Amino acid sequence: MRLTVLILALLILTAFTIPSSAGEPKNVPIKHFIVLIQENSSFDHFFGTFPGAKGFPENYSMPVDPSDPRAGRVRPFKLPYPNTISLPHNKKASSIAYNGGLMNGFIRAGNMYGLNGTLAMGYYDRDTIPLYWNLAEEYVLFDMWFASYRGGCLQNALYLYAGQMGGYEKESIPEEGFNLRTIFDELDQKGISWKIYMANYDPNANYTDFKARVMLTPKYSQIARNPLLAIPRFVHNKTLNSRIVDLREYYTDLKQGTLPQVSFVIPSPYCGHSPTDIILNQYLVVDIVNALIKSRYWNESALLILWIDGGGWADHVTPPTNFGFRVPAILISPYARRGYIDSEIRDHTSVLKFIEWLYDLPPLTERDARARNLLSAFTFSEPREAVFPVELAGEPVDSERNRVLRGIITSSYGFMLIGVAFLIISAFFYRVRRKNEELAWAEVREADRVNIVSLFIASAVAFILVYLISILAFNLSVTIAIIISLYAVLAGLLILLAFLVVMNR
Repeated sequence: MRLTVLILALLILTAFTIPSSAGEPKNVPIKHFIVLIQENSSFDHFFGTFPGAKGFPENYSMPVDPSDPRAGRVRPFKLPYPNTISLPHNKKASSIAYNGGLMNGFIRAGNMYGLNGTLAMGYYDRDTIPLYWNLAEEYVLFDMWFASYRGGCLQNALYLYAGQMGGYEKESIPEEGFNLRTIFDELDQKGISWKIYMANYDPNANYTDFKARVMLTPKYSQIARNPLLAIPRFVHNKTLNSRIVDLREYYTDLKQGTLPQVSFVIPSPYCGHSPTDIILNQYLVVDIVNALIKSRYWNESALLILWIDGGGWADHVTPPTNFGFRVPAILISPYARRGYIDSEIRDHTSVLKFIEWLYDLPPLTERDARARNLLSAFTFSEPREAVFPVELAGEPVDSERNRVLRGIITSSYGFMLIGVAFLIISAFFYRVRRKNEELAWAEVREADRVNIVSLFIASAVAFILVYLISILAFNLSVTIAIIISLYAVLAGLLILLAFLVVMNR
């Protein structure tokens, strides 16, 4: 009898430990896992005043200079604007901020780099980031999630993709690229579908591009956020490289029923990195989240919004050994606990742990082998009704208002260019009439015609350049674009005034 019971127990245990077949997840309702990668926010920076979370301690303040008490202290303050300068958050600056675990050197780090270090104590709340607060209230907010490395984006991305950084601590990309095994190698080997969706994806921006590799162009950020582009096989193998695509394919895949089982989404440049507008960042996140909620995939998906580094913003919690600073993370799923604050200690390798658990993959390194899973954030009961993100206070990237403003800027420069041409020609003929030389255009000397045309072309080039700068600035901040446009109009009027004075002497 005892033998029979033992055999039955072993059979039951075996049934529950049989691994999934290739490409099939565990017997849980999550069939698609999406990681939305953001940047540059500490937990206190976004959720320091969030009710129930491990936010600012009572009477919390930070010394301007930990070595000089006379320099004063700064308390957390609410930032009045949605975009700021980028604070230093490389290895050196992070070491200063960490200050042996005292977590009181963030202001000093900023000051040492010639910036206003007190900005590090600034924070946002519901008024500026209603999307993130709304999602945190409805789904799961992790308040003890840490970056994997005390430093910037590249090393933290390596931990997220590979569970290690291979001992590489420089900010630039090595000439030969990286030789690391990643979670995507594991997925590919087991036949599990995956993609990386990147906003404004440039297929030529990879480790073979010298300027991008050594941080001489903005293209570097594409590699730092997606280090697969610094791993030769993912660049040169057409099959692997074809799975790194533009963000527009994410929406297409949702509509056509071709969403892969594992996805990383990188919404650069609206990924929260300063000085981009945090309101515009939220609108892109709203689009990504809402597209999933409205799709056929909602009832079998989980989406994790993860900030990959602290961005130089202050946080009061001392990280565990070998971890970076605390960052926000939000889990969105019909199986996520409602309004739950998860305080278990995690870092970016917990993402690897969850994927490995879901698809029965071996750990990449000891780091992800020891990482805590995400399971405490799920219920895996019946899927609950989706809660759409709240309406934001600002304007979406492609809102009707912004399209109108962009059209006004474009039209203004067009009318200004026509006006310049008219005034140049009118001023010339006015000068001619003043000298009683009634000449038709055909009778104007060749040299004068060349001067008029050359001046018009020079003006056109100048206006086009300023227009392009305005549109580029528009993508960062509507206010900046309008200011540039107003200054351009003023400068154009002053130049025309000077031209008229010279022509009519």
